[in-house]
Amino acid sequence: MSRPEALKPPTLDGGRPAARPVEEASPAEQVTGHVAMARLADMLGFFEQWLNEWGEDAARWIAFDQFIRHRLHQTVKAERVRCFRVVCGGQALESLVPAQGKLHALVPTAQGILGYVATRACPYRRVDPSLGPAVHHLAESGGQAPCWCFPVLAGSQPIGVVSVGRMADQACTDPHLLAVLAGTVGLLWNRLLDMERLSAARQTDQGSGVLTRCNFFRVAEAVLADGYANFEPAIFVVLAVEGVRRLDDSGLWEQRDQLIGKLGRAIRSKVRSDDVVGRFSDDRFVALLRRLDAALGGMIARKLMDTVAGLLAECSTQTTPLKVRCGLAAAGETPRTLRQHVAAAFAAAESGRLRQVDLVCDWEQPGGGALIGDEHPDAG
Repeated sequence: MSRPEALKPPTLDGGRPAARPVEEASPAEQVTGHVAMARLADMLGFFEQWLNEWGEDAARWIAFDQFIRHRLHQTVKAERVRCFRVVCGGQALESLVPAQGKLHALVPTAQGILGYVATRACPYRRVDPSLGPAVHHLAESGGQAPCWCFPVLAGSQPIGVVSVGRMADQACTDPHLLAVLAGTVGLLWNRLLDMERLSAARQTDQGSGVLTRCNFFRVAEAVLADGYANFEPAIFVVLAVEGVRRLDDSGLWEQRDQLIGKLGRAIRSKVRSDDVVGRFSDDRFVALLRRLDAALGGMIARKLMDTVAGLLAECSTQTTPLKVRCGLAAAGETPRTLRQHVAAAFAAAESGRLRQVDLVCDWEQPGGGALIGDEHPDAG
């Protein structure tokens, strides 16, 4: 069933939500506390309808970004609104709406007013004298300071940042109204995350905590199609763990189950929230990394390998040696099907096993892939 027109955000060519709000607030209308609170109540009521339509959609975070822009504009006439999620263990911010046709770009939390808000978990207002000149200078260091910038929290943990370039003067000087508005945005943000987690739990392999093979194909199909439509590169990573069967053969079933759980959690924690991770068998994990070119994808794959290797070292013995190999395939200018990409990454991993190398990619040598890392024999 198609979405009701009232629930659809405006779109640009290609189906992406537009940056402008659907409805323009009347320029003559005063942003009073009464008006703003009425619109906040409307936002809360409308969001549940929106969530029913967009909660399972692959583009839900892009649509959510537009929802927040539109509602902030309606409530306090906010303009130049930007929404970011906290990624990389709190070290960087990523826009909810990636720039079309551009590679993955991050904003370090170690610099600028966005980083200040994210790391301190406190809001910034341009007209707030209590913040001191150093903070205001930091806000102006990247150009014009935002009018308002606030963190999105899960408990006390920052999970996002929203920046507003300009808004109604009455709202800018009303910290209590802005606190309520920021809290409402945080409530909706966490509500969407909760639905995302619930959806993931229904699709997740119970042993590893990542998607089952069937659900990986379903989710990754939409992600890959979106990437091709917006000219975004992607990397497929296969992590093949060798030696898991030896744990079974040695009767170390509990140790094997614990290892699979640790591997799934570790891999999921090292990629971004909109990357896709699945478990294909006892010893094969697959990840689809969005908006990454070959060079950056290779670097992240190596970090994933190092993480997995560290966990394997804790369980590996002379009688039950464990090792990880990695195969990479790139989704570039020439479209291939999802299964072709996954098969290419699996073939690269198998090539690594046969050639006794840790990591093989498929984009440099058509006859069999390029080697990354030194050749060496298997341990054990």
